[in-house]
Amino acid sequence: MSSKQIYSCSTCGSKFLQWPSQIGSRQFCSKSCYSEAQRGKEPLNKGKKKLAEKPCEYCGETIFGIPSSVSRRKYCSKACASKALSITDIGDYIKRHVKKIDDSDCWLWTGSNNGVGYGEIRIKGKKFYTHRLSYEWAKGKIPKGYQIDHLCRVPACCNPDHLEAVTPKVNVNRGNTAKPHFIKTNCINGHEYAKFEYKRNDGKGRNCAECVRNASREYQRRKRAKLLACR
Repeated sequence: MSSKQIYSCSTCGSKFLQWPSQIGSRQFCSKSCYSEAQRGKEPLNKGKKKLAEKPCEYCGETIFGIPSSVSRRKYCSKACASKALSITDIGDYIKRHVKKIDDSDCWLWTGSNNGVGYGEIRIKGKKFYTHRLSYEWAKGKIPKGYQIDHLCRVPACCNPDHLEAVTPKVNVNRGNTAKPHFIKTNCINGHEYAKFEYKRNDGKGRNCAECVRNASREYQRRKRAKLLACR
């Protein structure tokens, strides 16, 4: 019958008793020594473990460790991970998540977007557009009722120099969707908007006042004709 034998720890060098069936190619006296060997620390394992390194995505400090562990890590410590994920400095966060294009000077957002190209992030459970945050970070608060227009016409761009706060009407006029309607000077019946234009109450467009009056007169005429026919 076999008995425990004396072995020397591969990490710390101390002697310990263990069953031969429990010993592999390397011997460790405790879990801590095994963990130290896996981390590849010097001089305990005498440089026998292959090390890998890469910079922390937040502070730039070097991350050391075994290749399989380093490849999964983005930050060197919990403090860096907390600061990066909490987004306390929005300007620094945007700079670290954009791809700068030399030809156009655009800062293209590399994170998630809303499906049509505008970048977005969540801060404390709320969704924000990255181009609006970039403008407020560089130029200050956006005036009430104003929108942010991309002068470069690239929705994913976050470069503050390519952003301008404008009214919704100016923003639409500069775009390509509703521009043909807003540059019209006459309604479909030929009335000039300069004389008869008025804004709708719901704020979704404009109507010709003369056409509205004519439609109202026609409605009243048909209503009177119907009442006379019923007598």
